[in-house]
Amino acid sequence: MNLFQLTVRTHEGQRKIKKDMSLRNRRFKTMEMNLLSKEELFDARVNCSPSGIATRRKAHKQEEKWKAVSWKPTQKELRREKTSEMIWKHFGMDTSMNNPTVRDLKALFHEAIRRTPEEQMREFQAEQERARMAVERKRQDWWNRHDTLRKDLNIGDFVLTRRKEPEFAAS
Repeated sequence: MNLFQLTVRTHEGQRKIKKDMSLRNRRFKTMEMNLLSKEELFDARVNCSPSGIATRRKAHKQEEKWKAVSWKPTQKELRREKTSEMIWKHFGMDTSMNNPTVRDLKALFHEAIRRTPEEQMREFQAEQERARMAVERKRQDWWNRHDTLRKDLNIGDFVLTRRKEPEFAAS
């Protein structure tokens, strides 16, 4: 919690905040308003009124419509859009998105990293290590079974067979 939230929790704090706000209000009306010219006050009153805000919104919408109809994209802009679309398609992303979300950009980033040669080499080495560990596990299981069988049969150091240890190919 910040200081304001802690202060508002008590009645005394609420009175203090109210007193501070009324003091700021008086200072604004008596000092800061007198520094503004008549034209600035008139513009603020007209533009910040509900009707002024609605008029500005309407004018902005009309201007956007006019720009969409009147302004045609340049060749440079068309090339940029085409390049952007090609990049999105290359990484398997939806090209209909005008404004990609952070989640889309994160997915694109991770896909780009995954396709780098260094990352592909790291994945290849990890796969090789997993295959090596699987072969090692098979060999160790074979020896465990071999030792268990020798112990169960109470053979000791005698050789059960003359065959060599089986070779396990990497799967």
